[in-house]
Amino acid sequence: MANLLSIRSGTMTLAEVIARQGRNPDAVLAEIAATNAKLDGLGLVLDSDPRRVTKTGSAQAGDPASDPADDDPFAEAESDTAQADADQQD
Repeated sequence: MANLLSIRSGTMTLAEVIARQGRNPDAVLAEIAATNAKLDGLGLVLDSDPRRVTKTGSAQAGDPASDPADDDPFAEAESDTAQADADQQD
């Protein structure tokens, strides 16, 4: 619980918590990403997935499964950057 509170309050990062457990943060995060991608590809939603559900198992508002671009704060910025790059090349 202390780790969760530290991460949520911004006083520690997830990578720090993983490292304190003696594991490699890059490897763990890559494993999480691969698992999430596999679950998404299969259309599976686990009640333990914080991207999809609250800690009580209720669906998250703005579930990224409905439209990932809607919840991606960088999607519009990436699009704008791509357009700016294309404009500079013209």
